[in-house]
Amino acid sequence: MNDDALKSLVTRAESGNADAQYELAVLMLDESSPEDDDWEVDRGKGSKALEQGARWLVIAAQNGHSEAQNDLAKRYHYGIDFPENQSKAFEWFSRAAESECAEAQFFLGEIYTADDLVAYDIETALTWYERSAQNGHQWAQLALFDIYRNGADLSLPDLEKSLYWGRKAGEQGNLAAQVSLGKMFFEGETVARDPLEAAFWLHLSADFDDDAKSLLATLYLNGHGVEKDVARAAELFRSLARKGDSDAMVQLAMVLFEMYRPPHDEIHGWLTRASEAGNAHARDMLEEIESSKEFDSVLQEGDEQVAGEYHSAPARSAEQWRALAESGDAEAQFSYARMLEDGNFLQGDIDEAVRWYRRSAEQGHVGAFWSLSKCYESGLGVEQDEEKALQFLNAAAEGGNADAQLQLGWQYFFGSKVLEDKAKAFELFKAASDQFNLSALVWQGHCYQHGAGVSQDRTRACELYLKAANLGMLSAQFKLGMMYLLGWGVSQNSEEAAKWLNRAARRNHTASMVELGRMHLTGDGVEESQELAINLFRQAAELGDPDGLAALSYTDVVWKNDLRCQIVDGLSVAHDAGVVHRDICPANILLVDPRTPLELAKIIDFGIAKRLSPEGEQLDPLSITGPVTGIPAYLSPEQCQGQPLDSRSDIYSLGCVLFETLTGVRAIRGNSFFEIICSHLYQPPASIREARPEANFGRDLDAVIRKMMAKDPSARYQNLEELREDLIQLLAAAA
Repeated sequence: MNDDALKSLVTRAESGNADAQYELAVLMLDESSPEDDDWEVDRGKGSKALEQGARWLVIAAQNGHSEAQNDLAKRYHYGIDFPENQSKAFEWFSRAAESECAEAQFFLGEIYTADDLVAYDIETALTWYERSAQNGHQWAQLALFDIYRNGADLSLPDLEKSLYWGRKAGEQGNLAAQVSLGKMFFEGETVARDPLEAAFWLHLSADFDDDAKSLLATLYLNGHGVEKDVARAAELFRSLARKGDSDAMVQLAMVLFEMYRPPHDEIHGWLTRASEAGNAHARDMLEEIESSKEFDSVLQEGDEQVAGEYHSAPARSAEQWRALAESGDAEAQFSYARMLEDGNFLQGDIDEAVRWYRRSAEQGHVGAFWSLSKCYESGLGVEQDEEKALQFLNAAAEGGNADAQLQLGWQYFFGSKVLEDKAKAFELFKAASDQFNLSALVWQGHCYQHGAGVSQDRTRACELYLKAANLGMLSAQFKLGMMYLLGWGVSQNSEEAAKWLNRAARRNHTASMVELGRMHLTGDGVEESQELAINLFRQAAELGDPDGLAALSYTDVVWKNDLRCQIVDGLSVAHDAGVVHRDICPANILLVDPRTPLELAKIIDFGIAKRLSPEGEQLDPLSITGPVTGIPAYLSPEQCQGQPLDSRSDIYSLGCVLFETLTGVRAIRGNSFFEIICSHLYQPPASIREARPEANFGRDLDAVIRKMMAKDPSARYQNLEELREDLIQLLAAAA
């Protein structure tokens, strides 16, 4: 702060302005703080700045400045700049709290639960915690989360209030709340187990807390609350193992065992490190590996399969599965069948796989029901039979297979292979989502949104979409964005809509790209930008979305017209300066950053000049100099005859260029220079509507091109300003 500003601040403080007094106090107290590590010792010696700062802090507090009161209370509480004095701290916290200072209210809650300065009083503590929490203090919210969960000296725990405040704290970024919520819902501790919500909180906290990271890895490993991703689980466990966590080392080794063609040397290395750290489980696993000789065998055979030959160790493992399957174990029969179907460690044999699926299904194995349903539906290993496929699908769904419940739900929803029954579909979607199937969760929300099979409840739909969207489901992010855009189930909020649509669009969700593009066209909740809109439409179209292609075909004409206006403007500058280009052709119109929002058209090569390739050859064999100059396909009739030229000659040439950009073919064609010149002189102006009828060009645009290419200069646009006005009108009409 410069001297003048400081003087002004002192003047306002001395005149009784409490804000200035507090600002001056903080400034002086900060200045009195040495920057070395012994600041606490040095500060006790006192200084002029410290004394003045302390004086102004007390004055500001006495004048009712709540921040100053809270600051003074904390300094008494911790003994910073003031002698430690808990009674004075309590006094100033109380005064600040009455002025709704959230932090002071939190400290009072802490004081009433400490049983130190004042008697322990949970009811009074709750009063202050709740006032602080209502004012947004996340640590007060966390305190209420713990108190109501544990029922500390309350008649009973209050789980509803506990979760309310825990979620509030977590939403504000309180790491302790996020981790605790994640653990609660992961373990089913005092609440019903909910991997979906567990995954939500663990995702937020995993980067900062190792326990959260370990639990999140377990969810990915099992596909609970998130889509199963063994590689992601391994990545998370590996990051913990590198920190020396022996349990994570063991978990990582187990995950790598489950992955196809695992790096067995890495497994052995992690287990060895964990064993050396005293992990008994790792030691037992190493002994088991050594006794079975699997590890040495795998090292000898290598880590790749060549020409259909498989590792001997996995093959022996398959033999063990077969032996167990032969003994009648349904799970082993199912696992062995999957190995045969997938060709993992065994030569694939779908017929044999179906036989083992059947034996497993005969014992009621739900997974076998699901696999047989898919086999009969596709005719894989059996004769295609939709009736049997449906029978096994029903059996799998009734047995609780979430994938089967989702598939059967779709069939009832659309009336595919069964009579349409949306109520039944809703029941199946709910059953699958209760098992943490994210796709089913989105479909359950879809039913609530449209009142399909259940009473319409768009608010509930939004809740379900939000849960799935936070866990990365692109379809849920799109649907939630649309709900915010339309104001269905939530308050209409275009900015929030754009946020969710953008999240999905960044991961190539084409429907989100198209909708976000439409928002950019109108500036609804986002920057109004035709360029950004077209980029989004183009990306969606390139990914195969027909809506993206349709939107692109609508806006691309507008965008191209805009580029043509740029060309006209650029050429106008030359004409205004008395310069006729004489060689307007595609090669002399440069697009800067093509197909990006920064796309600009620039006219180059003013004046006739030979343009040579690096090899020294002419780029166009018909490019000439002399009495007739320019590329023949774009010459004006007057150029062809060697007559004097004016700006209308460039307008004719530009008409030839625009014709080509719209239709993809040249307006004037011929097999020789002579044929091309004759066409310019005698052939009527071409029609873009005839050259490309499927494009449905409007008559107005066709008329503009025809006028530009009139044989008689007096019948053309007489200047570029006239042409520009017509192009602007076409642009406005297209928009």
